[in-house]
Amino acid sequence: MLTLATNNQILMMESSVSRFDDVDFHFINLARSQLSVVELFLRNNDKPDIILIMLPLIGEMAEMSRILSLSPDSKVISVGKDPRIWVLNNVDKDVSLKTYEYISNSGQENYDRVLEFILNRLCSKDIPVREPVIVPMHGLVNLNKPGIVFNNLESYKEDYCWDDSKPSVAFPITREAWVSDNYGMRGYLFKALENAGMNVVSVMSKPKDDPNLNAWGQTTCLYRLLTDEGVSKVDCFIANSYMQFDVMDGPMSIMSEKELVQKMRIPIFCPMELRNMTEDEWKECSSIGGLTPTRITIPEIKGFIEPIPIAVVGDYSPQADYMPIKDRCDRLAGRIHRRIMLRYKPNSEKKAVIMLNIGPCSTVEATLGLAHGLAAMESAARMLRSLKDEGYDVIVPSSGDELRQMIIDRRAYPEFRWTSVGDTVSKGGVLYRMSKDEYRGFFESLDDSVQEDMIRVWGEPPGEGMLYEDDIIIAGIQLGNATIMVQPKRGCVGRECSGKYCKILTDPNCPPNHHYLASYFYLNRILDADIVFGMGSHGSMEHLPGKINGLGPTCYPDICIGDMVSLYLFDACDGVHATIAKRRGYATILSHCPSRVESMEPIPELMELSNVVGSFDPENKDAAYIREYTKQLTAAIQKTDLVLDKGEYEPLSKYVGRVRRQLESVVSTFIETDAHVYGDVPSDEEIRDTLYLLMVNEHREMEGDTIRKLIDSSLDDPDGIGEQFPDLDRGFLDGFVSACRQLSDSMKACHEMESLVSASAGEYTMPGPAGNIFRGKTSIYPTGRNLHSANPELLPTKTSYAIGCDLADRLLESYVEEHGEYPKELALSWMSNDLVIADGEMIGQVMSLIGTEPIWSVDGKINDFRIIPAGELKHPRIDVLIRPAGTIVSVFKDRIDLVDRMISEVAMLDEPDDVNYIHSHTAESISAGVSQIEATSRIFGIGPGQSSGLYYAIMASAWEKDSDLAELFLNNNGYAYGVGKNGMEMHGQFGYQLSKVSATFNKIVSDDKDLLLSGGFFTSQGGMAMASEYLTGKKVKSYYGDTRNSSNTSVRTLSDEISRLSTAKILNPQWIESNIEQGYDGGTAMMRAVQRLYGWQITSKDVDDRIFDGITRKYVMDERVRDFLKENTQFAMEDLERRLLELEGRGLWKPDPEILEALKQDYLDIEGMMEDVTDDPDCQRGEVIVTKMTEEYSIGRDVSRTIEIIRKRMGGETRP
Repeated sequence: MLTLATNNQILMMESSVSRFDDVDFHFINLARSQLSVVELFLRNNDKPDIILIMLPLIGEMAEMSRILSLSPDSKVISVGKDPRIWVLNNVDKDVSLKTYEYISNSGQENYDRVLEFILNRLCSKDIPVREPVIVPMHGLVNLNKPGIVFNNLESYKEDYCWDDSKPSVAFPITREAWVSDNYGMRGYLFKALENAGMNVVSVMSKPKDDPNLNAWGQTTCLYRLLTDEGVSKVDCFIANSYMQFDVMDGPMSIMSEKELVQKMRIPIFCPMELRNMTEDEWKECSSIGGLTPTRITIPEIKGFIEPIPIAVVGDYSPQADYMPIKDRCDRLAGRIHRRIMLRYKPNSEKKAVIMLNIGPCSTVEATLGLAHGLAAMESAARMLRSLKDEGYDVIVPSSGDELRQMIIDRRAYPEFRWTSVGDTVSKGGVLYRMSKDEYRGFFESLDDSVQEDMIRVWGEPPGEGMLYEDDIIIAGIQLGNATIMVQPKRGCVGRECSGKYCKILTDPNCPPNHHYLASYFYLNRILDADIVFGMGSHGSMEHLPGKINGLGPTCYPDICIGDMVSLYLFDACDGVHATIAKRRGYATILSHCPSRVESMEPIPELMELSNVVGSFDPENKDAAYIREYTKQLTAAIQKTDLVLDKGEYEPLSKYVGRVRRQLESVVSTFIETDAHVYGDVPSDEEIRDTLYLLMVNEHREMEGDTIRKLIDSSLDDPDGIGEQFPDLDRGFLDGFVSACRQLSDSMKACHEMESLVSASAGEYTMPGPAGNIFRGKTSIYPTGRNLHSANPELLPTKTSYAIGCDLADRLLESYVEEHGEYPKELALSWMSNDLVIADGEMIGQVMSLIGTEPIWSVDGKINDFRIIPAGELKHPRIDVLIRPAGTIVSVFKDRIDLVDRMISEVAMLDEPDDVNYIHSHTAESISAGVSQIEATSRIFGIGPGQSSGLYYAIMASAWEKDSDLAELFLNNNGYAYGVGKNGMEMHGQFGYQLSKVSATFNKIVSDDKDLLLSGGFFTSQGGMAMASEYLTGKKVKSYYGDTRNSSNTSVRTLSDEISRLSTAKILNPQWIESNIEQGYDGGTAMMRAVQRLYGWQITSKDVDDRIFDGITRKYVMDERVRDFLKENTQFAMEDLERRLLELEGRGLWKPDPEILEALKQDYLDIEGMMEDVTDDPDCQRGEVIVTKMTEEYSIGRDVSRTIEIIRKRMGGETRP
């Protein structure tokens, strides 16, 4: 007899067969095996007399029928919930019906009896037949007491000895697992939850309702047994990733999933069962492979939290069971207990931590409370006020400025250039002095591998950082039960910022230092904090080394956050970093409104230039006219901050067109003005401004004044809009009114502070999508929701694919126009904004470049593609080298795999070299002895859980020559990604592909995500350009795309893009004025913008001298701006001027003599002011430190080894 079944069914059947010695029984677990295993069995063994099928095979029915034909004389019993499976039966109907009755009741006794019945009826065995035992189909069960089922919570509580003073948690168990007494992981989890101090109840049921058996599914049981019409009777629920929460009564809906979880108001945890890994494989892996969006993304979209892995397979045998990962079950139990104790603990006793960010390798004193789009200090002050109103015992500063000044006055932050640990101690910035022995006790509780890793990099505990009289100093300020802490420095120790003590430069796997761990140890174990509030996107904790997802006890984010509840304030535009914080930092995200933006107000000089450009007569070929017009145009450009020089042989008409396009791109720029204060609801004025910017971007054919009037009418007098605009189509007007009013209502419904208070009380936080409103993602409102990213399977959308194709055409046109031929290979910098904001435009661009197109399913998903035949191509298949951001590797691995599959298949096409450059390069690699998987690899980035190091090297001035940085980039980025390549080391192939690059490319998708946003832009595109030049001796051209207006994509050179942004923002009086109005935060923004240009100039050399001249004139030589910076943040002014001086010292900027003299003189004044900042005479002065990384502290990978690998791969010497 052959039985095809699930694991639990087989376990029970195996327990029954021992009674029948004269029957050969065989089992195949089809939940783990392919149908080919059944075919192999039937071909290689005696044909069974009976084949019993007990699980659904829908979608494989035809194949199963074919396989069963191999054993035509076998009697087939095929039963299950789906009636289609019954067609495989060839026995009498009463036999199959009775068999199903036994199996559907389940339980060991019924499996004993079903065998008796089958053998009696089909094999004529003289065995008494007993009727099925009726076993409950659903109910509440205590896994410590097998066999007992309760039909209401009250009776369960009585039997369980429920303690109402303790929090309670419920989780599901399948009826199949319960009746077989196969609790496995759930049995351990049940005890772990009890040991953590909770009442526990398990909901036993089938996965879904089965009316034929009068069986409730999981959701029905949850609704009917654990809620009072939706109001939860327990404090927390642990869901399966596939669980649907729509409550149904037959075909009728009682309550939607959204309504139910919102009404329950309890946190819903969704841990992971790793069905494709053993425990050893999980421990060794860098990422949980094979997890579809259904397992991770869909629960996040539902608002379910904390994807901690709690189970693995015992082995890969067909009958292997799921085993608990005991440490992870314990971690989950601890985190659940801490979360739901927020429902029991009085607010007056709760301890809250407000964690403020700082800029890595960027003057700490100038970046306190750094957050994208969020006024973190003022938000913290408002939060404290709200918590105080809720009964928290906290001290509330009068404003964010007062809070910041308290931190600065007490030096309550990590030691850096101008602050020593002695300053922190003497000025009152100490939260706690941790003895060496106290820290060592915690340190030795960590996994041995973690201890070895820490000692390898930072030495024996307590290391060197933040030590005072042998104590580790935990810095911060205490405001009652609120602790204000600046996040510790992650990759360096001490005060000197030169690269010498920055271990992360040369060790991509660098763990956090001892002080970092000690700080979180203090919060977890000593302070015993209940909640950590992350103040804006983003901090460093969730980016520490460890698995990409599915974290374990050796992952540093897990070590640091421990059991503390993490509530993280995040810009609603930043879904990808929010997703990392959810998966690696176990955070519940509380979205906030993005910064307020306004359209650029053209300054008189730009208006004058626009008039000159508009007056050009292309038909006038008179030499005198051309000469005079050129002179007039040049003079007009020089009055602006635009850097647009006419090429020596460039026709005037072409030059005018370039000036016009650049001018249009500048004046169409949106400028961020005020950072958002958490809890503020957008004002009516802000709503109308947002609508205007959204609509003017969507309806560029309309005048701005008309759009403003349409908005006013839509909000103030929607019924009369037709009379006010009789010439406009009524359908257009109705749609315009609807869009305006819907967005206005959503913005007014923002509930940020209410959401924070609710989450702090241990309640459920409703989910909400991330996105950029100016790309049409209006669904980010209302804010205050648990932010999530899009389902990767839906990317690219059809619109973004078309935009990507257009972008590819324009890029090739630009290159061909300049070089007269197609590029052989393009290096693409793939940033997360492309997927989160632009819905995967670059995937479409890659498809167009290599000659493929997507295949969409009916539900909009794309997991397959078509290779366009060579005869249908518009251009050769262009080779690509793609460097994805680390955030894409973390969140969008399946999209990386899709792109890798496309490239790999195209690379192996048998096509001529002049048609398929990818194949040409691949064939060259294979002929050199490289494996196919390596030769077809084109997607390279940093290793899993690593750091690129390049940003830190640049910001710390830890280099002498360009080659130092190029080698560092090559060393830290030579890891291949794609199918079967989860960060596989391939430095040789990476270097080879870089040597073939013709040009680099990146793009802007939104004005708030431009190349000044972060150092990731210049370290990626700039790093590739620098490394390619290092390998070949040739400077490659760098291009920048622009899809801000999706109906009018464009491509310009990188230098033109830098010029555009400098004119529109850094040198624009409007942008400068908006930063002056923001005080300290504005000064920080000005400093960071200069830092970004500094980084671009070091890597790409594409910043014109005139831009740095302009910065010096407007920031240093302008008395009003200079005084603002010195008065509000002298630290930012010092950093800004120091970096300008460094550029000049390195020969990367050649300023006019009077400009340089003014800069040097002002820096001397600044340095004099800074002497009063610290009591420590040994502070790091403002001299430019140029220190090459040396073997003395190069403790990571040997860079020379990487270069040798690349040299051999390229078949010769690389350039020195």
